[in-house]
Amino acid sequence: MPAGRPTKYKPEYCDEIVSYVHSEKYSSLEGFCAKIGICYDTCKEWVKVYPEFSAAVKRAKAVLAARSIERLMKCADEGAGNATANIFAVKNLADDWKDKTQAELTGANGGAIQHTITGLRLTPLTQDGDD
Repeated sequence: MPAGRPTKYKPEYCDEIVSYVHSEKYSSLEGFCAKIGICYDTCKEWVKVYPEFSAAVKRAKAVLAARSIERLMKCADEGAGNATANIFAVKNLADDWKDKTQAELTGANGGAIQHTITGLRLTPLTQDGDD
C-alpha cells in the first residue's frame, strides 16, 4: 500500500479549470489553484499524472492566450491598455508567440572547433618518500 497523503485531485477539476478561465476577467492557472486550495506545483504534477487534466489545462491556457491576444490587439488599435503586460502574457501562454534565440558554435569555415593546449609541462609522479 503506497504511503503518503491522498491526492486532492478530482476529475471534475478538468471542467472547472476551463470554466474558471472563461468566467473570471483576470483569471490565471495560479488563481484556479488558489481557489481549490492547492499550490501551482501540485497542478503541474497533475498535468504529468492525469492526461485528461493535462488536456484541460491546455484548453485553459488557450483561452487565456486568446484573451491576451485580444487585449494586445485592442492596445494596438486604440492605444489604450498595457501593451507590455499583454505581450508578456501572450509570450508565456501562446506557443507561436515565443521569442526564439538560436546560437551555433563552429570553427573556421563551419568546421569543428579546434582545441589547442599550450604551455603544459608534464612532471613524473614521485612515490612517497622520494623528494
